[in-house]
Amino acid sequence: MNRELALAAAASALGLLPLALAGGGSSAPAGAAPARVVSLSPSITEMVHALGALDRVVGVSSWVSWPPEARSIRRVGGYLDVDLEVLVGTRPDLVLVQGVHSRVSEQARELGIEVVRVEMDTVAQIVRAAREIGSALGAAGAGEHLARRIESELEDVRSRSRAARPVRTFLQIGHAAAPGTGPFLTSGGRTFLSEILEAAGGSNVFAELPRAYAEVSAEAIVSRAPELVMVSLPGRELSRSDEEAIRGFWRGLLGGARAGRGPDVRLLTLDCAQVPGPRVGELAREMERLVSAARAWLDGSAP
Repeated sequence: MNRELALAAAASALGLLPLALAGGGSSAPAGAAPARVVSLSPSITEMVHALGALDRVVGVSSWVSWPPEARSIRRVGGYLDVDLEVLVGTRPDLVLVQGVHSRVSEQARELGIEVVRVEMDTVAQIVRAAREIGSALGAAGAGEHLARRIESELEDVRSRSRAARPVRTFLQIGHAAAPGTGPFLTSGGRTFLSEILEAAGGSNVFAELPRAYAEVSAEAIVSRAPELVMVSLPGRELSRSDEEAIRGFWRGLLGGARAGRGPDVRLLTLDCAQVPGPRVGELAREMERLVSAARAWLDGSAP
């Protein structure tokens, strides 16, 4: 069976026969760098942009917001609801996926579309993904340069924080509609967020959690007596009353948990605060700033 008939047969089984006959599958010559790329995660889209190849991206996942140029690229759905008809309609010769994505990976390969899968849950995986995505794009040199840049930026932060005492930190990911109503979602120790917090001089009070991310109770937070609560609200613009309500809740909950001045509360509103991508160095510097400010406040050297 020749390639065109094989493609048509696979597409027919998926209900995508008209698209396959119209030219689905790889359009790049064998051995050539991919010219039409679909990125199925915001983190990957940021990586491709950092590698200087965003102009080759013809499809992105839902919720992509950065870089701004990516907002005008065709959306192909989210992690759980990729629209295969739209995806194949972009005529990609490379699909980049983060995590398992077994349904998309299997069906894209049946259509003759190359799929490259990366993991980006830890700092080491983010660095490796920069190299892997660069190689997949035919830009191995750029991938190596980006990987080394990420490592260097994180080491700069780590070297500045190494001599300072760690600040016991509860990292709250996201926030409920009203302060204190929960859920209280946090990160375990084997995640890029916890690793970056540690590099920035914090000490994750839930580092022992067996899961990467989990909801924890208010009682469990109180029992760990954090010195700093860092509330991650990526890209949020908060009013002064919102900020005061968040700080007031946490100080009310934790004020009796330790002697002295009580816990500090800092808001992390950087738009990449929860994105495991090429801007983790920027995230590390912002976490370092917040931890350092909290340390100074706790030690009485700041008002």
